[in-house]
Amino acid sequence: MRISIAMTTYNGADYLLEQLESLRTQSLMADEVIIVDDCSTDNTVDLLNMYIQKYHLDNWVLIKNSSNIGWRKNFRKALQKTTGDVVFLCDQDDIWNKDKISLMVKEFHKSPSIELLASNYEILDFGRNDKVKIRDVELDNGAVVPFSLKNKSISVMRPGCTFAVKRELIVLLEKYDIDRFGHDNILWNLAMIRGTLYLYLKRLIHFRRHETSASAPNQSLNRERRVVEVDTSYQIAVFLLDVARKEYLDIKIISQLENMAMVLERRRDILKDGTLMQIVHFQLKYYAYYPTFRNLISDILVFLKK
Repeated sequence: MRISIAMTTYNGADYLLEQLESLRTQSLMADEVIIVDDCSTDNTVDLLNMYIQKYHLDNWVLIKNSSNIGWRKNFRKALQKTTGDVVFLCDQDDIWNKDKISLMVKEFHKSPSIELLASNYEILDFGRNDKVKIRDVELDNGAVVPFSLKNKSISVMRPGCTFAVKRELIVLLEKYDIDRFGHDNILWNLAMIRGTLYLYLKRLIHFRRHETSASAPNQSLNRERRVVEVDTSYQIAVFLLDVARKEYLDIKIISQLENMAMVLERRRDILKDGTLMQIVHFQLKYYAYYPTFRNLISDILVFLKK
């Protein structure tokens, strides 16, 4: 099984070396590391070149874009350049457990039906004083469990940097993808509707979250943002429904996606133009379609916020 790492960089010099070191010192080395830089203006490229030369990393390939293409297209480009049977997605500023590749590849060998395996992670949460808080994520017993559409949610439950993906899924991404959505979102959901998405309940990465990042918890809650979020989920559900029909997936999957698209469209419309009473009535009927209880409550809070 040939192993690739797809990594993208953009002005990541501050934490880059820690990530590179965690890749180079893996107990099972990748056969290739593809790094695509999207026109960094700091010394990211210099650091990459020096690191590759210092350790004679002949199987590490650095590609520099001639113009900035944005993170969505940049990561897709990195994925397209890989040649491995399994591709590990990699951010520029995280830290990998030294056995991450070895442990996850072992699971692919044990269960050939897996097309996307997402591990648990720990959060490196940087505040004003640069104090690091590491918080556990979910159960951490080393089990590998399927994650199916029965959960009635297309919310991505792990960051893309925890993903290891089979080549077949990347080919499917290239066949149908539209770059309105993040690659991790599409890969996660394509695997889910195919019944090939699995969670590895073991923390194998330190995921660095900055105060300014989109994943940070300090994003203010408001109605307009929630409408955009739910509309995006609706558009993804419609996209997945189209793929499911073209790939002749099980009629049960198609029916579930039809229901999901209908529910998301109705939820979006209520959030946009409806009332608090309407969203409460909606939730009583469709509570199972909310990914978390917190997500359900936040729909109510946007109506109460002045």
